[in-house]
Amino acid sequence: MDTPKLAPQSQSEIEKLVSLVRSISDFGKMSGAEQDGLIADLIDFECYSQTIKLLEWRSKRPEQSFDQRFADHRELMRIYYCGLEDFDKFIECAKLCTKQLSPTFAMIRMQIAEEILGPSHFEEHAKLYKAVWPDLADPIQQVLLLTRLALIKEKKLFRENDVEPIYAAILRIDPHNIRALRFYRMWHGQVGEWTQAAGYLTTLLNAYKNPNEKQRAAHELAQIHLYNLNQPERAKQILLAHCAESHLDTRQTLVEALERLDAYDELIECLDDMRAKAEDPAEVVAILLKKGQTLHTLGRYAEAEKNLRACVVLDPDNLLVHEAYVTSLISASKPAALRAALLDMAAHCKQPEGRQRLSNLAVSLNDLYAGELPEQFPLPV
Repeated sequence: MDTPKLAPQSQSEIEKLVSLVRSISDFGKMSGAEQDGLIADLIDFECYSQTIKLLEWRSKRPEQSFDQRFADHRELMRIYYCGLEDFDKFIECAKLCTKQLSPTFAMIRMQIAEEILGPSHFEEHAKLYKAVWPDLADPIQQVLLLTRLALIKEKKLFRENDVEPIYAAILRIDPHNIRALRFYRMWHGQVGEWTQAAGYLTTLLNAYKNPNEKQRAAHELAQIHLYNLNQPERAKQILLAHCAESHLDTRQTLVEALERLDAYDELIECLDDMRAKAEDPAEVVAILLKKGQTLHTLGRYAEAEKNLRACVVLDPDNLLVHEAYVTSLISASKPAALRAALLDMAAHCKQPEGRQRLSNLAVSLNDLYAGELPEQFPLPV
């Protein structure tokens, strides 16, 4: 029998200890409550080896319920960790409990990790989870435990290099796990492995059930194909398939894809659709500006002038809009309208550098249309 770490302090304690020793041989005949009482008393006297033997014997009894067996395993773990301070034996006991009972992740976390090890002992939590997850029978519980392990490694212990193998294990169990797929999309993107990132994002897109999440993933995937892989046709296909009714930012990506493909008819159609749905005046100006510039590129100067003039009316203080309108008038060879546009532009220019740019444009206009204008128009001061 163990020698108690705290020797009995009185004759009554000595007598109680002797009585406990005699009671051990009758343990199998006792009721559950009597057994629990004996175990508690032995623990109070720190008679750990006897307590371990009794708990191990009872935990193997077939008539014991799952809850009782789990409680006995948990008490064994508590003795090893808190009483004997033997972490290796604690882990060994935890693995045995997991193999025999396959408790849920919630039970392992709340009743073992946090209750026995302590809620903030994340280093030991991580060792526990790493040791027991392969022995869980339910794949769902394995994924939950591994997800918690990954979070501890990354957010609590700041060991990002340990996280990748954990997510790899998660994907072997659940190939469509959202968190793991997000990790690998980010992981490959950070090192510029855009083909791999696009592959994981494609799987993620198919895994999402929520329409908003699907649209966000599709937009991100299209951006990778457009900007990182230089595949505008693929970007276009993704956006048309998954983002037809999405917000302006997504459709702006479609605009850029169509521009790279020189698909101007589709581009103008897309801009018209965006214009019909736009409510914010700034969005309307941006759409009309792009349409006007596209029409100008196609040599459709009259249509370009109409759209750009509408931009000037909606946003008279925007010099970029004025410059685009002036450019369209130059291409359309309309010197009188061009002169009026420059004067209008000067009237809305509040910055000195802007006035200088207007002066330069005015000089260019006089040189370009020498003899066609009735007189040199006054420059802004």
